[in-house]
Amino acid sequence: MSDNVPFVASVATYIAASDELTYSGDSTAKVQLTRLVHVSGSEGSKTLTEIVTAAGSPAAVAVTVQDTTVLKHAIMLAASTNAVRIKSGSTVLKSVHANSNRASSFFIKIHDSNTNPPVAGSTAVAFPIQVQATLPRDLVFPDGGIVLSSGFGVTIVTGHPDANADAVAADDGSVVFCYV
Repeated sequence: MSDNVPFVASVATYIAASDELTYSGDSTAKVQLTRLVHVSGSEGSKTLTEIVTAAGSPAAVAVTVQDTTVLKHAIMLAASTNAVRIKSGSTVLKSVHANSNRASSFFIKIHDSNTNPPVAGSTAVAFPIQVQATLPRDLVFPDGGIVLSSGFGVTIVTGHPDANADAVAADDGSVVFCYV
């Protein structure tokens, strides 16, 4: 949202300002903070300071936080397990988009691990995703995404069991991960 842009909600007109914030742990993780600076409604036009002063005590302020930087990691499948640690530390997986060129399924193993790279068949699997033969697969995770607290790693293999370490072939497909 741009600064000082009016928007109408219910019976009042609000003017909001926005600020981009980062935190010291990860300068690439950004949030957008939107704050009301002016309200026009049935009681006339007032700034937020005037509203707080008139109430005689601090007003409750609603803050909406939204992700502004969703990172993407794309993998074109190679003749391997395509093992990669995408991000160390806490990560929120927002979505997975896969396309298969195989005559049979392949399996994306998501690892909540800081192991670099994860080892197919050995590193614990947080959850597998099956991608069926010759079909696209798009998963968008609800409630803000799936939290991976230790790190975000991936292996891509031909079998479902966690212990499977069978490599896919080159050009068997592609996968895009969206995360923050």
